[in-house]
Amino acid sequence: MKHPIPQSKMLVEARVGGKGHSWGLECLIFLAVFAVAQTFLSIPVSIATVIWLFTGDVIPSLVHSMETGAIAYSEAINALLTDMPEWLMLVQLFSTVISIVVAILFCRLIEKRSVSSMGLRKGRVLSEYLVGCVVGIVLISLCVGICMACGGMTLRLTDFSVAVWLLYLVGFLIQGASEEILCRGYMMISVSRKNALWLAVMTNSVMFSLLHIFNPGFGMLPLINIALFGAFASVHALKRGNLWGVCAIHSLWNFFQGNVFGISVSGTGTGASPLASHIKDGMSWLHGGSFGLEGGLAVTLVMTAALLLAIFVMPANKKEVAECTEIKDALKGDAL
Repeated sequence: MKHPIPQSKMLVEARVGGKGHSWGLECLIFLAVFAVAQTFLSIPVSIATVIWLFTGDVIPSLVHSMETGAIAYSEAINALLTDMPEWLMLVQLFSTVISIVVAILFCRLIEKRSVSSMGLRKGRVLSEYLVGCVVGIVLISLCVGICMACGGMTLRLTDFSVAVWLLYLVGFLIQGASEEILCRGYMMISVSRKNALWLAVMTNSVMFSLLHIFNPGFGMLPLINIALFGAFASVHALKRGNLWGVCAIHSLWNFFQGNVFGISVSGTGTGASPLASHIKDGMSWLHGGSFGLEGGLAVTLVMTAALLLAIFVMPANKKEVAECTEIKDALKGDAL
């Protein structure tokens, strides 16, 4: 029986660089790489946060909430996390370029892997990315459509700054790519060098979801939904043989959710948007409440369908499969 997910050229190239490590060790190494990336990323974000805290009425408000009681203080903290000024949110988005640099440097210098083995391949870049943009927009729109059709959400027009809106677009293009390069381009491919491909897909998907564990409103359903998205992105990248498509899907999903439909992006709030969403109380099971769509069953339905279609219906890149076979045959010849 033909395997629904064929061998990718990324996997073969990664194995040329080294045999990899056991599953547990790969997970620990990933956490270390992630910690390094977050440490460097936190520098510009921390500086911007300090400027924000001490140039407004944020500190006095927190002090007042502490005097009022623990519940008021907790609510004030959550409000801060979801109601940051837009310039600070933009700093956070643009700073994620640091994660891209750290992941690439680690793969190149430590694992001795090529950039192309991370899915950052030459050829078909624009076409793959544009198709990914369409897929990302369609997926998030289906989720919004389900919520609206079931009466759980309404949308209305709002005023917004086009200049700030465009900055968000660029920021999310960077942010989406950073998580795909870190989790799919680096972790999934590295784990697959010595472990089964299904384990690599499952591991990076769950780890990707757990990276959101400190987001306000995170729970079991967000954990499942974000892992489903990760599994879909993994299969898509493997079948297409590159990360360009999933980088676009991820970025446009986030951008359209927060800056077109005006819905909180994984608990982090929204920014400049032509639309504002109003969610119906008592239906958070569908629309995800304050966490955003990833916390509701609408995303569970859409991403489960998308994952199944990616596995069993989405065609693999024929050129990619052929080139992968040629490389494996050449390696066998060298071994002889």
